[in-house]
Amino acid sequence: MPFWRSSSVLLILCALTLSQAFLQEGWPDNYQLTDGERFDFIVVGSGSAGSVLAARLSEVAHFRVLLIESGGDPPITSVVPGLLITLQGSKYDWNYQAQFDEGVGQAHPGRILPYHRGKVLGGSSSTNFLIYARGKPQDYEEWNRIAPGWDWNSVLYYFKKMENMSEETVMMNPRNAYLHSTEGPVKVSRPVTLASTAAIDNTRLECYEEMGIERVLEINGPEIGGAARPHFTIYGGRRSSTAEAYLRPAKDRPNLKVAKFSTVTKILIDPHTLRAYGGTANVFNEIDYVQLVLLHPLSRGQVKLRSTDPLDDPIIDLGYYRNAYDLKVAAEGVKYINTLINTTYFRKVQGEIPRLSVTGCEKIAWGSDEYWECYARNTVASLSHAVGTCSMGPDAVVDERLRVHHVAGLRVVDASVIPLIPSGNTNAPVMMIGEKAADMIKADYLEDIVEYNGKDFKSFAYTNEVW
Repeated sequence: MPFWRSSSVLLILCALTLSQAFLQEGWPDNYQLTDGERFDFIVVGSGSAGSVLAARLSEVAHFRVLLIESGGDPPITSVVPGLLITLQGSKYDWNYQAQFDEGVGQAHPGRILPYHRGKVLGGSSSTNFLIYARGKPQDYEEWNRIAPGWDWNSVLYYFKKMENMSEETVMMNPRNAYLHSTEGPVKVSRPVTLASTAAIDNTRLECYEEMGIERVLEINGPEIGGAARPHFTIYGGRRSSTAEAYLRPAKDRPNLKVAKFSTVTKILIDPHTLRAYGGTANVFNEIDYVQLVLLHPLSRGQVKLRSTDPLDDPIIDLGYYRNAYDLKVAAEGVKYINTLINTTYFRKVQGEIPRLSVTGCEKIAWGSDEYWECYARNTVASLSHAVGTCSMGPDAVVDERLRVHHVAGLRVVDASVIPLIPSGNTNAPVMMIGEKAADMIKADYLEDIVEYNGKDFKSFAYTNEVW
């Protein structure tokens, strides 16, 4: 047996990996604001896009950047990927509650669904399930029709700018390697699993192949469809959140200040110039403590203010199945997933579909089309990948450069600007948005510089600039 496969060596390697994960030093210091301070850029929220934006803007030495975050440093349960389940419902979660429409989601008590959002440096990139999925090129071509400049080739540059792909099998395949980079700050890997877990994964993929779903090398590859083990934002036993990938390396920059446990309650807009500006700092900050997925639903929910108190949680109306077509698609999807029972493995183990008692469906014949439609309506849940409440577009909230229409000095840079949800998890696209927004802002404020960090900013020129 090779020496590196011995149990003692493996234990030592595991211990070294865990020791790296448990190193909690290195987060930015908590900056204590004083009344009357001025900054060139104030970034509200250190989430998947906010941390990226603040760190990239602070690369320009004469930009003074303030990043404001309601939470604090990521705990060890965030840093160590295997402990992530403990974050939900903790003080590192905003603990929002979303509500279903009447007659939907009756399997959930009170028709209420916990809606987890990260309240910590890195935002939800510090609390999510770490899946790295970009979506498909056609997603971004659709974005580009609504907001020019967001086509696939344009966003691919920023996906590659942020990515540090560590898997050799991907980088050794020319068709896949072209889509990836090994030089970005966000570590991406497909960790080796236990033999028992790998066997289960392989069995699952074989079942999918029997159902007609092709096995592919990766879900971010050139294929439009297919099944593979996903990549994760993990490397060396640590979560590669935006706090880890962007804020830790930038923590000693004198022009980047991070105010933790600080909540923004108001954006001030001059009524004469329609320009956003900062106000007096409040230095007494209060410390706040196999799924079936509809990739492109037609139904739309909404987020509303609960009251005039900015500290009140918003009202999150999920709006699921407001478009009846979505329910038909979900019911057909459930029936398709049920055909797993006919694959070789499940026949071998004599698998069967459990007959669950679903609230609202008790009087409907189990297995009928009506039953599966009722099942889909009442057991629906969420992966918390909401987008689009401040969408890009000429008649929406922000323009293609993420500036709020008719208000100078104010941009929105997060998942809310996404006009159409991409075909997958949203963390990677939101990080990409942060990267692209940083370059656009640099271009706007460094228009006399022909080249910065090897990127021609003149190409981002915009003739109707209002700053």
